[in-house]
Amino acid sequence: MGKNYNKCPRCGNKTASNFPKCGVCGLNFKKFATATNSEAKSAIRMGERERVLYSTTPPYDINKTNVLIMAIFGGWCGIHYFSIGRFLKGIFQIIGFIFGMIYCVYRMNGNSLNGFIGNLVLVLGIIWVITILLWITDIVKIIFNKFKYPVSLPYSNKNEKGE
Repeated sequence: MGKNYNKCPRCGNKTASNFPKCGVCGLNFKKFATATNSEAKSAIRMGERERVLYSTTPPYDINKTNVLIMAIFGGWCGIHYFSIGRFLKGIFQIIGFIFGMIYCVYRMNGNSLNGFIGNLVLVLGIIWVITILLWITDIVKIIFNKFKYPVSLPYSNKNEKGE
């Protein structure tokens, strides 16, 4: 027996698949199918985050294989996040990578983890481990279609922009 409902990406409500809109928030499922990542990146840059939804289905302007390859080879520094417009998560991955490099250099020089500096470096190392774990979970999420891509509908006319 197949799936007989649509799960709304905006509110999470399950709506019968024969209904064209979400019963709770009114999202039009057919319109949502035309949402793009490039429009979401534009909305994020313009500070219109309320227009952005996160979908586990990659929009037509994103190649899942490319995102997976970027995550495998450059995910440790957040390249896959930057490519889809999730800049804050990408910055967190870069910071975690830098903290990891500081930790490695400190330990390779034979320094102990005693004292204030040692404890600070230990915290940096823990943050690095967390970012490595997030990197691995991102790869798994992409493979199993659980990774969330930002998407947005284009403005249908200039009046929606306020012009």
